[in-house]
Amino acid sequence: MLADVDAEVAKTEQMGGEIMRDPFDVPGIGRIAIVKDPAGAMVGLITEAAPSEETMSEG
Repeated sequence: MLADVDAEVAKTEQMGGEIMRDPFDVPGIGRIAIVKDPAGAMVGLITEAAPSEETMSEG
């Protein structure tokens, strides 16, 4: 898990990588992006969503 997907996406671009899917939010999951690193490897990045009151009460 990453602290900041958006920062990592910017870093990937600065290093010559390609953004395959801009960062987007998935409710209850987190913020996700798909990038291709400078060597051509596809990588999925995610920042986990903060726990909601509902999920905290389940534990």
